[in-house]
Amino acid sequence: MYILSAQNVSFAYDKRELFKGCSINFQKGHFYALVGESGSGKTTFLALLGGLEKAQKGAILYKGQDIAKMNEGKYLRECVTFIFQEYNLIPYMSALDNVLLAMSIHGLKADKLKAINSLMEVGLDNRTYAQKVKTLSGGERQRVAIARALACDSEVILADEPTGNLDENTSETIIKLFQKLAHVHQKCVIVVTHSQNVSANADIAVFLDQSLKRFVLAS
Repeated sequence: MYILSAQNVSFAYDKRELFKGCSINFQKGHFYALVGESGSGKTTFLALLGGLEKAQKGAILYKGQDIAKMNEGKYLRECVTFIFQEYNLIPYMSALDNVLLAMSIHGLKADKLKAINSLMEVGLDNRTYAQKVKTLSGGERQRVAIARALACDSEVILADEPTGNLDENTSETIIKLFQKLAHVHQKCVIVVTHSQNVSANADIAVFLDQSLKRFVLAS
């Protein structure tokens, strides 16, 4: 069974059709890149997968169950974690406290050891993770966001342009972390990106064809 699927999904925004009968399946242990032209609807599709938007036709399935029929809060807390281009961290809190807070929000025990292990796994040492987030570099902040996703135990990780604000070398590091999340931790990692480097290093890259209003394998 696929962990996440879009089945014949249609969605229009402000009378503009973004998807029409769009179907795509996602598996654990894989790193996916969703690519396409600006404004084509990639971020909206990510929101549909994450339950932040609702399909107007068709369904998003999590382990075979229509997420529209699940408890919305439970799905967002326990099944998916988002990583954003702007990190969405609390700047006046430390990196460690950001991870602990996210664990609590996801209904988990705020396990300090687990949080520290997650931060260390993404390459942050005790000096760095004790600092306030506002003092960290962009690459360090994105590592905190990835550590947060790892600590929260969600099987699906949805990332929107996670390397958009990063330089090439830092982007390479973040790509390797996504590969690790998928291949070592057996997460389903789905990334919306404009970066050719990200899509080239994904296990599967799919392109949002605006004429078909659906995703096709990227060439």
